[in-house]
Amino acid sequence: LTHFLKLWRACVSLLVLVALCLTFAATVRADTPVNCMYDDLVGTWTLQLGPSGFDSSLNCTKPWSPVSSYTVTLSYPNKATDAAGNTGVFTIIYNQGVEVDIAGRRYFWFSNYQAQGGKVVSLCSQTFAGQAWVHNSEPYNPSNWGCFSGVRQQNKNMLATHAPSVITIDAPSDVQRRNTLYQHDHDLVERINKSGTTWTATVYDEHLGMTIGQLEQRAGGAKKYGSDFSNAWAEHMPATAVRDNVEESSARPVVQ
Repeated sequence: LTHFLKLWRACVSLLVLVALCLTFAATVRADTPVNCMYDDLVGTWTLQLGPSGFDSSLNCTKPWSPVSSYTVTLSYPNKATDAAGNTGVFTIIYNQGVEVDIAGRRYFWFSNYQAQGGKVVSLCSQTFAGQAWVHNSEPYNPSNWGCFSGVRQQNKNMLATHAPSVITIDAPSDVQRRNTLYQHDHDLVERINKSGTTWTATVYDEHLGMTIGQLEQRAGGAKKYGSDFSNAWAEHMPATAVRDNVEESSARPVVQ
């Protein structure tokens, strides 16, 4: 019986993970351009909670009205504490968002940002509108999802104060570059192979017909290079990257 209960709990946990992935995949196509680090997110958050009782298909981009508020403080190293004294944990999801598990409820939000021309300003003290969900965590209840929004209170005791993070994206030249069809760069491959690496670069015909943007997404998203490299390799981007001062083909060189 004990073995059966452990197996049942494991299955429930897997179903929770699948439900989360399906929900986020339905509303978010790819990583957002936000860049929020640990010091940008710790502190006291006030969350405005909407009605609950929905399933995991809940679309928080549609209009909803708050029915209650909830205050939770995120502190070192990953401790979450609410106003009633309940404690839990929080996890920063890359530089994109936060998950908080406390008092039998699990909150997840993407951090907010604003696009200003060809730049993006990260607003890490705010949740992204329509991209914040909450549901029961113990026990998991697939019919108890809700939406929320939240802001972090200003706190002079926070570890650090940062200027808003600014990332340059989607400038017209970058859009044009990402829409360009990929072409083999045989000269680059030849130079790589002559450089004396321990592996052999090659090209893949399956990439022909794809755009640079599609190849970047296939590789996990656009890479960000320092200014020293961006101009020097502009003629090849994104067909080249730099690793340990050795040119590397984004046409996925293979070790043979």
